[in-house]
Amino acid sequence: YTDFVSQPNQTAESRLHPPALMPNNWLAAAAQQQQQQQQQQQQQLMIKHGQKAWRRLAEQSPQNTFGYVQFVAQRSVNEAMNVIANAGQTLDPQYAAECWLACLRQTTDDQSVISRVGRELSQLVERAPSDVGLRISYAEHLILSQQYDNAFALLKQVAEVEPTNGQAFGRLAWLASLVQHDAQTALRYSDQASQLDPGNQAVRNIRGLALAEAGQTDAGLKVLRTIPEAERDPVSYIFEARALVLAGQEAEATQLVRRIGFRRTAGILAPAEVALLQWLQKRLEIQPPQMTSA
Repeated sequence: YTDFVSQPNQTAESRLHPPALMPNNWLAAAAQQQQQQQQQQQQQLMIKHGQKAWRRLAEQSPQNTFGYVQFVAQRSVNEAMNVIANAGQTLDPQYAAECWLACLRQTTDDQSVISRVGRELSQLVERAPSDVGLRISYAEHLILSQQYDNAFALLKQVAEVEPTNGQAFGRLAWLASLVQHDAQTALRYSDQASQLDPGNQAVRNIRGLALAEAGQTDAGLKVLRTIPEAERDPVSYIFEARALVLAGQEAEATQLVRRIGFRRTAGILAPAEVALLQWLQKRLEIQPPQMTSA
């Protein structure tokens, strides 16, 4: 009786069936839930078929294992590591190292993954101690696990043993710029790297950033922007955005960082690169997009 008195303008039908409980609302909610379940089932089915296809390709040729590992690692790093272990000696050592690093890139803060990848890469180096490429891969593991001092020391050894290795100088420049914040050292190492390995995308990326950090923003932007669009990755755009901020072109940098937000960065960026992206987002007052989180 009190409801009828306190709400005299309500119809009997509305009092008996409040809006949230109307049959049509229930039906709409049920239909939406069913649609979501169907979408999830379709997604799971597509993932299952994709994984099955990659497994077949890997069985046909070990050279397809990297793609298989990357696909699986996006959903389960432990399962991806088992894929590599099961492939065993069928994989070329350097190729196997890249597969292990692909797993680590998916979760750089998981100590169990860091430990296992470190052990596996260490064993590869022990089997082929003269293979400089494997030592650089181990240094990459140290970088991804933020053991920067050890990574720097190892890369310095590689550069001394093989002074024509542009990749080693490139990673030294990366550490000098993003970790040590030593612009002049980064500039020197990046110059050596770009002379030794001018076609290496990672080398070109860090050369552009090093020039910008050393005050040569126009030269740095030129290096980054002359990389063919098809070859550019999120790291390249992050470095360009940093160069634009240093050049005082924050409006253009903001547009670029927003573009990066639509690219999948999980499994691509190292922790120091994630930190730079977060700095840019904060400086430019851009809300971090969901796709930049693992």
